Amino acid sequence: METLRHLTIEEIYELGDAILDKDLEEVKKELGDVLLHIVFYDRQYLINCVSFKISG
Repeated sequence: METLRHLTIEEIYELGDAILDKDLEEVKKELGDVLLHIVFYDRQYLINCVSFKISG
């Protein structure tokens, strides 16, 4: 997950730029990108939790 950290931060900055530019289409796009990152982190967390319970 550390390898995605800089990409997530980049997406947050892009969202902020779209908000400041009042570009609603870009805001929608960037919100989708950020949400995708959140879902990915959630799935990785769940996989790690299940793996921990199985092994430990």
